[in-house]
Amino acid sequence: MMEVKLECKNVSCEKIANRLSKFRETSPFGYKVWVYKDGVFAFFRVESISDLNELANRLKRIKEIEFTFQQIHKAWG
Repeated sequence: MMEVKLECKNVSCEKIANRLSKFRETSPFGYKVWVYKDGVFAFFRVESISDLNELANRLKRIKEIEFTFQQIHKAWG
């Protein structure tokens, strides 16, 4: 299990929350989304790197989005 912090630009908070909620149907761990200055941030958990890659591919489908994974930590428990 990994905890991930995502930073996005040129996208609304609602779009990120929508993508995470659709992604979470297969893996029901919670997520948090917030806006700070010019960016949208999200904090969530994933099971593996392959799940994280799948989410990145889904995010790339949003037009003009810029995103980076700010933090990726291994979570215990």
